[in-house]
Amino acid sequence: MAPQIGPLLNRVISEELIKAGGVKVVINQRSADYSVTVNLLEYDKSANFFNPNDTVLASGFKLNMQANIEMRSGKSNRINSEFTVLSDSLTMRENSLSQPKDRQALMELIRSLGKKIAFRLRN
Repeated sequence: MAPQIGPLLNRVISEELIKAGGVKVVINQRSADYSVTVNLLEYDKSANFFNPNDTVLASGFKLNMQANIEMRSGKSNRINSEFTVLSDSLTMRENSLSQPKDRQALMELIRSLGKKIAFRLRN
């Protein structure tokens, strides 16, 4: 799994929670009312072919990611909520001479997953 996913996902989740309002994100777990743990369970990159004659180069890539989220009470450390979130992203080649930009797809995947996690945490 790409090592930069954790910090980027953390930033997206924090930004989405702050943007929605009513939530203060803190670093010190002792001063928090709730703590959240995100475990990335699965990361998959697969080639997609949209032309049956294109057997050498993939026309695009599909990225999938699954995360398990635990929200615990800060005082009792008891699990209040546990859920799984899935997200995917697709990138295509711009033309027959270029390679698909999987970095763009990875960033979109992280953004999408972070927004879904933040939404579930707020509700």
